Amino acid sequence: MAQFNVSGLVAYTDQISSELITKTLLAGNTMSKTGIMKNPGIKSAKNLNILTSTIVAADGSACGFTDGGSAAYTVVPLAVDPIKIERDFCLNTLETKWLQVGMNPGSYPENIPFEDVLTAEQSELIGRVIDAQLWLGNKSTGSGNLALADGFLAKIDAASASTVNVSSTGFTSTTAIDKVDSYAALIPAELRGSGVGFALYMSFSEFDKYVLALRDLNYFHVSPDYNTTDGVNHPGMDGMKVIPIMGLAGSVRKVLVADGNLQVGFDLESDSSSFERWYSQDAQSLRYRVRYKLGTAIAFTSQTVNVN
Repeated sequence: MAQFNVSGLVAYTDQISSELITKTLLAGNTMSKTGIMKNPGIKSAKNLNILTSTIVAADGSACGFTDGGSAAYTVVPLAVDPIKIERDFCLNTLETKWLQVGMNPGSYPENIPFEDVLTAEQSELIGRVIDAQLWLGNKSTGSGNLALADGFLAKIDAASASTVNVSSTGFTSTTAIDKVDSYAALIPAELRGSGVGFALYMSFSEFDKYVLALRDLNYFHVSPDYNTTDGVNHPGMDGMKVIPIMGLAGSVRKVLVADGNLQVGFDLESDSSSFERWYSQDAQSLRYRVRYKLGTAIAFTSQTVNVN
């Protein structure tokens, strides 16, 4: 039987009919938490107006009027930093690859093959960048993306003289429950029984240790509503949740605060997901730009438990 001579061909691998697959990503999740207070519409800076009052009772057996207490009005500055992310894609580099099948005809390419997939992946990456900036950003000591804004940890460190500070050493899947109990015991006395909610924020890797501790101690019957989106209601501590945060990835630090104590400033929340897209005839490339403003503040540093 006659045979085809295919010795001059390489083995065929079908890339054209397959879908383009991206690396699985999780976008930032800080801004979705109910305990995080959002401050939209900030172009450069605003002040958070703070009222701190005290009451002092007096002996009422005698006549007269005794003024007791104080009402102090102060401000906490919330400044935002303008940040941009720009991408430049030279489309000519795709013409010799299988991706050419998705390009427009002619020698003036102006579209990226599977552009919807690329845009979705870029959006998720930006979400992760913003979440990291919210927590780990430090304009003095940070590098790369983390040098563009001061995050919560930078603000807490700057006010460490007034925060409640505790070491993070020894947090394991064996000790996690006892450790979280010890953090909860440091919640300022004036807030206990006030009805305000609390959240202990930590990285997913630290949260995994906490979940293993719950499992090993068979505590899931106490906290049946466990999930990584809303966190876990800490057993025995009404109103306190343990919540994993994407922006704390790589850090063992944890922050225990009352709901509303962590403040985020921005202009439009949709800015970070609004892509400018244009074809640059000068550069012969497709360009993307995202611009947003970002800032953080701690309303009451003295009511913040800093696990460092």
